[in-house]
Amino acid sequence: MIVPRPDRAVVVLGRLPRPGQVKTRLIPALGEALATALYEAMLGEVLAQAEEAARRAEATLYFACDTLGEPLHQARRYTKEAIILPQPTGDLAVRLLDAARATQAEAVVLLGSDAPQLSAERITEALVRLPAGGATVIPAVDGGYVALGMQGILQMLFHEIPWSTSAVLATTLARAEAAQVPILSLGPAIQDLDEPADLAAVLAALPATARCRPLFEEALLAFGADGV
Repeated sequence: MIVPRPDRAVVVLGRLPRPGQVKTRLIPALGEALATALYEAMLGEVLAQAEEAARRAEATLYFACDTLGEPLHQARRYTKEAIILPQPTGDLAVRLLDAARATQAEAVVLLGSDAPQLSAERITEALVRLPAGGATVIPAVDGGYVALGMQGILQMLFHEIPWSTSAVLATTLARAEAAQVPILSLGPAIQDLDEPADLAAVLAALPATARCRPLFEEALLAFGADGV
């Protein structure tokens, strides 16, 4: 049995899959029920890959969950291995920093739930290749990132970031450079799922064994049939 090291953490940030509360930009094309089911499948895939990454890196796994006002124990149905953390109110910077601090780990990698093709290998790499006192980042195709690793709490990486824009990664790298913090970008970039037009690229990158593939195929068919 591998005993997790308390100084290493893998953190998945997500929310309970509730209709009308997740993947809202997909709802006009897919409908509320399919958008919710797709998000639930994506969350399960991300947690499974994060669990494997934590095992490989001998890290502790956390699920920082926005419960949308429901009891925190509702998050347990999506992971048996992770320690469940509540997400605070606030912007993404507040939620990321809160999750990182809550682990009390020296090395942490933070990831969202919008890139189910992000493999355990790449999550592990983001953790074990952390430079001393620095960070790692796995870039997203849209100019953001799908994972961020840190050794210590590097608050400057979250200062005045234009979240949900194509300038997220560039601004983060600039913050690191200004603070003389080493940051390693681990390509290639990954397509995350924000819009219906992203469905095909994410599906193409999913391994054949991914449990969320059938729902992506269904969603892509629905998107095509809708003519969007």
